[in-house]
Amino acid sequence: MPNFDLTKPPFSISPQQAADRVALDLVSAFGLIEHMPAPLSQPFAAILQAIGASGSEALAVAGKNLARDIDAGVGAGLGNGYHNRQHFCEVMLSACFLSLPEGLAMDEQLTVVFAAMAHDFHHDGKFNGPTPFRLERLAFNEARPYLEAAGISADQQGEIGALILATDVMHGISVARASDAYHHGQGLRPEIPPAAPELALLLDARKLTRMALLVCEADVLPSVGLTVDHALQVQACLAREWGKPLSVEDKVRFITEYFPGFIVGHFFQDNVAQILLSLAEKMAPNR
Repeated sequence: MPNFDLTKPPFSISPQQAADRVALDLVSAFGLIEHMPAPLSQPFAAILQAIGASGSEALAVAGKNLARDIDAGVGAGLGNGYHNRQHFCEVMLSACFLSLPEGLAMDEQLTVVFAAMAHDFHHDGKFNGPTPFRLERLAFNEARPYLEAAGISADQQGEIGALILATDVMHGISVARASDAYHHGQGLRPEIPPAAPELALLLDARKLTRMALLVCEADVLPSVGLTVDHALQVQACLAREWGKPLSVEDKVRFITEYFPGFIVGHFFQDNVAQILLSLAEKMAPNR
């Protein structure tokens, strides 16, 4: 079993940590996943240890059962180039890191980690298409039996659903960001899409909104906020899934036109700028 100790940096915050150093450490941690016999269960167990969970908590039990089944191939996106258990784990570990400076209680950390692991559960490698939240709703519906079996209350299930639905790139993230602005007195109360009524929970819960943003940003952190090499590696995986080539220009377009910048993960914003600079240098010889 590869060494996977989440009680040490980058998962143990120190004032000396710089964003570029943390990025290298996270990418290194991601590289261990593919060599693990249980690439979801082992990191999830390490997270439980790092946050001080006993493993007997209801949500920890649900997470262990979900991780076990994903490791066995259930809903794991094994035919997908990108939305597969490697991505599930990268997002889960990113959520773990982003939760550290937020002052979340252990049960809140468990909530964001579970939502991060489950956010693309049973992803079919296609787009949502004309149905908003199609894939996010699928993920939540498929993860729900694990929550019910562990005795998670309907109210908490709804909160986890809000975190998963918020990761919809076209509709969910904008609600989470608008809710955050609303809570800070910087915007109007946002409209809730009819297809995702669970997102209404964000309007009256500032902490839950922050947790939703955290999961959303964990979803894109490996793609835009670590290193240029990992950003391009992630894009290559997505190109395989879509069955079409994606260029450096495509990556720049995604970051500049579709990525609105980090809020919870503002620590990594300098990395985004460095990645864009590196991508521009790669494009220069072609001009």
